[in-house]
Amino acid sequence: MSIYIKRLSISLIIVIACIMTFNYIVDPLAFYRLPTWYKAQYTTNARYQLPGLIRNVPYDTLIIGTSMSRNFVESDMNAMWDVTSFNASIPSGTAREMKLAFELGARSHPELKNVLWELNFYSLARPPEDVEDEQGEFPYYLWDDALWNDVRYLFSLYPLKRAREIFFANIRHDHRFRDIEKLFKFPGSQPLTVDKVKELINIPSSVAKSDYQFEIMLRNFRTNVLPVVREHPNVQFYFFYPPYGVFWHVRAHKQNPDYLEGITLLKSAIFEELAPYENAHLYDLQDQVEITHDISKYIDVAHYVPAINQWILEYIHDEPPLSSLAEAAAKAQALKEQVLTYRLD
Repeated sequence: MSIYIKRLSISLIIVIACIMTFNYIVDPLAFYRLPTWYKAQYTTNARYQLPGLIRNVPYDTLIIGTSMSRNFVESDMNAMWDVTSFNASIPSGTAREMKLAFELGARSHPELKNVLWELNFYSLARPPEDVEDEQGEFPYYLWDDALWNDVRYLFSLYPLKRAREIFFANIRHDHRFRDIEKLFKFPGSQPLTVDKVKELINIPSSVAKSDYQFEIMLRNFRTNVLPVVREHPNVQFYFFYPPYGVFWHVRAHKQNPDYLEGITLLKSAIFEELAPYENAHLYDLQDQVEITHDISKYIDVAHYVPAINQWILEYIHDEPPLSSLAEAAAKAQALKEQVLTYRLD
């Protein structure tokens, strides 16, 4: 019996070692290195794919945000800003996830110079430690530098599944999902219409009903954003509030009594929190009527067409950031008044 157990144990060890060695060599998530001996086919599962790309793609400028930032095109930013950028935006990303993305980028790229960071109230309106795990467990083991928990990646069925998909994609000459720059981008579909906005604005939304209390959002900012600025004085941080359509704010205000007052107070507080740091630059794009009141510039009640991402890059490159508390408060108040007086014709 003991001989049988011994042989079984040796067999299991060999099998485990073979699986881990295979996953390390093939490295289907590009966790250790970008593939060179086969043609990559990346997954659009951002929380699993991004850690390897953040580690291994060369860049000196990192883009961090939610799906509102996914259409920032790196080659456009490179040409305009004279940088080498990588877009690490995460759909429905929380503030904690954005901090994890930055920290991984800073550890793997000591030469990091700039960060374009989307400040999204949805990302802040939750406990500071929250990650998005409703669709499955968040893979913390991919986002840290601890070698001991790499076993979660190396001895796992998911990379084996990905390796199989990559193998057959190479056989079929399937060229989808090979271009890193295009991987997480989404096209501009049919623009919104007034009738569609009237329909969507009254549909209950879990995002609109998030916990937009001033104290909760400020605590999250102080936990996940402010320490990063303080601890990296040689990195220039360009923070911006994304130009949601005014109708998005109207919907949030209708469904959540805390929303409008919470974000108005928060904008002033964030300016005050960032003001002491010369490496922090804050932009508020949410009162830009020529953008936010033009329904044709949006593809749904939240997301704008890709051209707006290009406009944001140009605006932040060419225009000065907020320079005083009075200016920050005035822009926040302007948005509040726009929301309260907005009418759909």
